[in-house]
Parts: sequence; C-alpha cells; structure tokens
Amino acid sequence: MEGKILNGFENKFRIETAYQRTAFVLDENGAEIESEVEYAVEASESIGEIEKPKPKKLIFDKPFYVLLRKKGAENPYFALWNVNSEL
Repeated sequence: MEGKILNGFENKFRIETAYQRTAFVLDENGAEIESEVEYAVEASESIGEIEKPKPKKLIFDKPFYVLLRKKGAENPYFALWNVNSEL
C-alpha cells in the first residue's frame, strides 16, 4: 500500500508508511481474529491522475485447498479442502 494514492473530497493523499498486524487463533473452542492497522499519509496538491487497479477475477469452480502457516514454520496450522461452492 505504501506509495498508493488516496482520493479525498478536496485533496489527494499519498500513503507514506503502512503497518498491519493480524492475529488468528483457532482451537477447540472456535476461532478468533483481530487486525490492527496504522498508516501515515502526506497531503499533496501536485499528485496527478490516479491509476485505478484492475480487479482480480477468482473462479472457484473446482475443489481447492486453503493452507495457513506461520512464516518460517515447517507445517501449516490450518488446512481446508473445499469440494463444493456452498462454503
């Protein structure tokens, strides 16, 4: 996100720094997730036209895996095998 342009009502802003922390806990009692975001922006009149990103198109028409693992961990802590579109 750093370097991206935000369009305000009367000004444009450039994201100078961005930080996100996400915590995900899954155990026998259920799942908990929390997320925290901090960022710093700079107001600028000289920022030109904003280039809009093209959205990604994801098609889940076949069975697929979801694996979650901590960075540097050997094994995942969560695995999901999805075989239908109801989930």
